[in-house]
Amino acid sequence: DGGKKKNEINDLVSAFDNMNNELKENLNEATRQKKQMETILLHMTDGIIAFDIDGNIIHINPAAKTFLNLTTEEKFEEIFDKYNVDINLEKIIYLENWTSSEQKINVEDRTINLFFAPFKNENDRPAGVIVVIQDITEHVKLDSMRKRFVADVSHELKTPITSIMGYADTLLEGDYDSDT
Repeated sequence: DGGKKKNEINDLVSAFDNMNNELKENLNEATRQKKQMETILLHMTDGIIAFDIDGNIIHINPAAKTFLNLTTEEKFEEIFDKYNVDINLEKIIYLENWTSSEQKINVEDRTINLFFAPFKNENDRPAGVIVVIQDITEHVKLDSMRKRFVADVSHELKTPITSIMGYADTLLEGDYDSDT
């Protein structure tokens, strides 16, 4: 009977060792993935801010701090109220049909695009909001230049076309008069 108990104890110890090793491997894998994500977020040119359900910052990368001139840890409302962004954290998180929102703001001499998207936790419950921040200053400048170019070209073409139409009308009228 003592040998049987000893075998059961050894089996339990072996099972616990296997579970312990499996947990260590899972923890190491989770740590590796976390470090990969942190490295990616750290070196992204777009800004990323993750807010929890109460509007507290969970994660912010250096690009987001730079784009929004953040020096201290502020809450969701404090950050976006400074830039007159009409956005409501609860709407983003809780309204199913309002899954994301996009807004443009001006910060100093830059145009910044803000993209708000809710995220859920492991139980598929609302957990917070991710904000992706992109500097679209160059895109806005290029679009403005394109619009000016099209307006200039159409204006420049109107003058010769108007003259040509006037000459064409004169010629047609001249033809009509000579036929009668």
